[in-house]
Amino acid sequence: MVTLGSGFEEGGVGSALAAPDPGAEPDRRPSELALVQLVISRAGSAETMAVNRVVKLGVPQGWTGELESQGRAARLYGPEGEGQMLIAAALHPSELGYYLNELKKKHPSAAPSPPELLKLPGIRPSMGERATRFAITGREVGEMVLIEKRDTIVLIVTVVDPNAWSRVRRELAKTYPTVTINDVRPPR
Repeated sequence: MVTLGSGFEEGGVGSALAAPDPGAEPDRRPSELALVQLVISRAGSAETMAVNRVVKLGVPQGWTGELESQGRAARLYGPEGEGQMLIAAALHPSELGYYLNELKKKHPSAAPSPPELLKLPGIRPSMGERATRFAITGREVGEMVLIEKRDTIVLIVTVVDPNAWSRVRRELAKTYPTVTINDVRPPR
């Protein structure tokens, strides 16, 4: 079990690459959030360019979790047992299938709603970027949010006990605007 870092020092949970792109997005994380960093790396080929990217976001303080061995996803658990959050980053929608199937198996009574547009700062629809929200209803409630920007997809799924939802939802509203995606140089 990993306790996520408070504050937003470099080298926190999930840090595997260094030297951000000079055009990097600014941090938008309030101090009451803890840092989560995911890493996406793909070797280049004749058809694709190499990718080394870091996704950072702030999550509510007190949530603890595990970072997947490849660093592409984190599974977090509420401090008072209210539920769980899955955060995953991908370069293509097909890379999210594993996580969506896992969630379906763990939460068979939860059903997502039709998609809704979610307005977030830093999302540029003219550049093909978007944020989409799906409400989750059933015995457990929550939401699934897909943020697509800088040719990266960030999936944030939160499923909690209905009694905790109003508080957790307010905390999540602070999380989504903090998502930053930056290209980095690979380590030597």
